[in-house]
Amino acid sequence: MKFMDEYIGTAIVFLLAILSVGRKRKREKKTRNILVIKFWGMGSVTLSMPLLAHLKRSLPGAKLHYLTLAGNSELCSMIGEIDFIHTISLTSATSFLLSTFKAVTSLRRHNFEMVFDLEFFTNISAIICRVVRARDRIGFQNSRSRTNARSKLYTDTKPFHDNEHVAVNFLRLADKTSDILFPHFKVDKINDPEPMYHHMPVAFNINASPLAYERRWSPEEFGLLADFLAAEFGAHIMLTGSQEEREYVEKFSATLTDPSCFTNVCGELTVGGLIGLLQSCQLIVTNDSGPLHLASALNIPTISFFGPESPVRYGSLSSSQLTFYKRLWCSPCMTVSNLKTVNCINNRQCMKQIHFVDIKESIRKFVTSILEGNQDSKFEKILAERL
Repeated sequence: MKFMDEYIGTAIVFLLAILSVGRKRKREKKTRNILVIKFWGMGSVTLSMPLLAHLKRSLPGAKLHYLTLAGNSELCSMIGEIDFIHTISLTSATSFLLSTFKAVTSLRRHNFEMVFDLEFFTNISAIICRVVRARDRIGFQNSRSRTNARSKLYTDTKPFHDNEHVAVNFLRLADKTSDILFPHFKVDKINDPEPMYHHMPVAFNINASPLAYERRWSPEEFGLLADFLAAEFGAHIMLTGSQEEREYVEKFSATLTDPSCFTNVCGELTVGGLIGLLQSCQLIVTNDSGPLHLASALNIPTISFFGPESPVRYGSLSSSQLTFYKRLWCSPCMTVSNLKTVNCINNRQCMKQIHFVDIKESIRKFVTSILEGNQDSKFEKILAERL
């Protein structure tokens, strides 16, 4: 899809930009149907929830449609603000083309008054915005484009602010920049986990999606942290991940000191099962990845590690959080302006220089505050370079 979007998509965008000049749809008095487009990332879909909640509050009675990749359909089904889900498949070039044609054909029947494109630079989302013939088409300005043709497919564009969280940037598309409020997931969609009779269940996500494996903190350092939490606080470690990540997680689990202090559920949970598990945990320890943002939506205390990407844009939004980020000269290297592609020139030093021995005391204070019910704001964010 990336190849087709960059080359074929660019040509289509340029053509549609020419055809769009001077064309405006008649303004209706009432907004009945809204379309939100976000293809990639369970985390990004989760971070769009405050925008969805705002749209439903500000436009009562409007039906909200969500266009995403097929892999995100289960998560979308758990978000109560979404009335209709439309998906595109990436299993093959043929399935992509057929599913896109089917989705666009279906979307055109709804006569959308508003479309919000949450993709930062993809051409296909902008093309769909244009061809569904919505009255108002809102998207991000494309700073990478010399011709700015993509922006011409929208009726309104907003700049992406690198110094603000992605959730805030999403809200900015609807002219709202404050009060990041996550709505609740549908209760009937959450799968309750088996009862955990542990003093302190802790979810551990040592993974990162194939988008950038460079975001993974060292398994050896993760192991030291897991052993510390088990020995110091009696924590029981719940190892999470997808079926594709199971081998990586199993190798990690074999290095832990006490096998009785962890349970490997990697590859065994649906999205509803993962949310149910997270709700039962007192803490989640994770890299910069989707489960971190699920924890934000659930307001679960988090310990997270950043390097290629900045926590300013994708950090935890939980009220109690501990974030480690070295802020090296080369970091962040994974940005919206470079298509979120990591081109590491410093041998992953942004992650390698975060050592458990250096952050141990900060973690002890933070976890103690959680257990004592005193989630002091001074522990909400501690950068590793200041320790």
